[in-house]
Amino acid sequence: MDAARRERAPRLTERTSPRLATGITPAFDPRAGQLNLMLGAAGFKFNPLGNPLISANALFPLAKAGLRSRFTMTFGVDYAF
Repeated sequence: MDAARRERAPRLTERTSPRLATGITPAFDPRAGQLNLMLGAAGFKFNPLGNPLISANALFPLAKAGLRSRFTMTFGVDYAF
């Protein structure tokens, strides 16, 4: 989705709405706004011998907007035949 189209997309907010005979149920209403995610990434690869390759990467937020985790870490091991 391109940035201009994403800007025009409605956002959802939670509200409660009455249900006929059973009480209150949660519902969502669209609202105007924006969601800009700014993430940083860092990583490295290490080749200890001939064929194995070890990698580690980190993903971290640079802004407080949106639903995101604080820090995401990945590790990998590859082997070439």
